[in-house]
Amino acid sequence: MNVFFNNDNKSFGQTIYNMDYIGVPYSLLINSKNLLKNFIEFKYRKNNLIKLINVNNILKFIKKILNK
Repeated sequence: MNVFFNNDNKSFGQTIYNMDYIGVPYSLLINSKNLLKNFIEFKYRKNNLIKLINVNNILKFIKKILNK
């Protein structure tokens, strides 16, 4: 698994575009709105699945995805 951590000053839209351009298959989007509710957003690029995952279950969810 490779991790792409983005903390540059580009807009959110530009960051998403760049991830799609280089073919990042999965994205975990962490923002304050979702974190206040204890969620992290998961996106699967291949079929545009977007799912909110509870922070307590995120490692289990990632392991499940990577073992497919």
